[in-house]
Amino acid sequence: MIKETICPLCPYGCKLGVEIKPGFFSRINYSGPLCARGNAFPLILSSPQRLYSPRWQGKEISWPEALFEAIKLLKNFSQEKVVICSDSSLTLKEREAVKELASVLGTKELFHFNLENFTNYLVEGVKIASREHLLGSEVILVIGDLFSRFPLFAQLVLNGKYEKKTKIFVLDHYPNRIAGFADEFLLSPPGKEVSLLREGKEKIFSLFAQAKTGVLILDAPPGKFFDPIGLHFASQLFLLRIGGEKYFLPVSQMVGGEKTKRSGEVWEKMKEGDNSLFLFFGEEPPIIFPKNRYAIYFTPWRLNFDEGNSLLLPIPHLIEKEGEILTFWGKFFKPGLPPYSGTKGIEEVIGEIKKNFGEAWERIEERKTVVTKKEAEGFLEGGFSPSGENGELWLLNDEKAIEYRGFFDKGEEIKISPEDAVRMGIKEKDWVLVGEEKVRLQVKIKEGIFPGFAYVSLANFKVRRLFEMIIDRRLREIILRPTLAKIWKEK
Repeated sequence: MIKETICPLCPYGCKLGVEIKPGFFSRINYSGPLCARGNAFPLILSSPQRLYSPRWQGKEISWPEALFEAIKLLKNFSQEKVVICSDSSLTLKEREAVKELASVLGTKELFHFNLENFTNYLVEGVKIASREHLLGSEVILVIGDLFSRFPLFAQLVLNGKYEKKTKIFVLDHYPNRIAGFADEFLLSPPGKEVSLLREGKEKIFSLFAQAKTGVLILDAPPGKFFDPIGLHFASQLFLLRIGGEKYFLPVSQMVGGEKTKRSGEVWEKMKEGDNSLFLFFGEEPPIIFPKNRYAIYFTPWRLNFDEGNSLLLPIPHLIEKEGEILTFWGKFFKPGLPPYSGTKGIEEVIGEIKKNFGEAWERIEERKTVVTKKEAEGFLEGGFSPSGENGELWLLNDEKAIEYRGFFDKGEEIKISPEDAVRMGIKEKDWVLVGEEKVRLQVKIKEGIFPGFAYVSLANFKVRRLFEMIIDRRLREIILRPTLAKIWKEK
């Protein structure tokens, strides 16, 4: 049997044909284009990391035992001691169920964990681009490496270039994949992107402003830009300044939508020890969590850290779920697949938990995600001038779609400039140790990289630990910035 669904592994929303046979893992039926990440979905569903039974303090237990432990934990902690967090791997109905649980428990500490939360904040008057705007615009300005993270954008953007003569302009601090197709490419020193946008003197900005119709696409992944929030608002203010039929499309690994507390506000309280029970719903929980706390994880995965006082409840992967999801192009209904054996849906589990509690408290207060032009201007900073000492390089994220969870590529490369290779006595394919964690990576020497900087992939779990999660003081959201690390040549 062939079932048509939507690939949920990024928010592009590609159609996915799935061949289902009873007793076998689902296989792809190639009825449409898929990127490397979409092609990995059978490996994802059958991964050894899948969670197929509940686990309490590192030991397997039954579902009745797990529900008993979950309810006992929730009753042992007062409402002000409970934090609830979800990521973007939930359907819209599941997101509402999580909010309802928070209301039943009486906790207001509910936040969304996505290192690109800032893409939800829009300046009044900015127009969001649709697929039709991309197809019909005279010019597309891309900031970042769009084709590497979201490869199917290439088809859409290049169709406009070759069929409708759309001009492509690109700004990045590395000659990326889309730069090879660009009519104009602006190479920006890392940390200078916001200043360039504010000044607007470069050729690509004047050409973009002169066009009748245009779309600005911003791809600012975690750990790549020194000021991703400033870049997000500078892009919007630039569009408002030039006016006309210009549209904005901020792309992110997952599309948020929750209007709850800011992630940084709750994270600060957790670090201070004000909260004692952490509930997480989704696929990628924050990896830094105090071991002396209790936690309940609703997740499809075995987690890559000490389970400690943690209860793991296996839920279906987003691929297997049915319901409305958010994409770059709005809401879409995604048909589901047969769920993984041993899993239970989030709504079902929350329904069982709610039976043991009283009436719901008041609804969670929504946070503001629309800002004024004046507020946005206040978010802009003077720019960064990063520097390092001998033997140190700034690490920038260069994650590719093909590196998703390490199924096709483990992200074990570090790209450096020829100048740094000579200075540090490093050759192509040498192995080096990076940072305090001494992560082992293989060197690739690339022209076009600014000296003092190196590109690594956050798809590599060990590399990800080198980057510190920080709370941006302006929006109070959690982000990752590039990090300075020592590099040693392996002996």
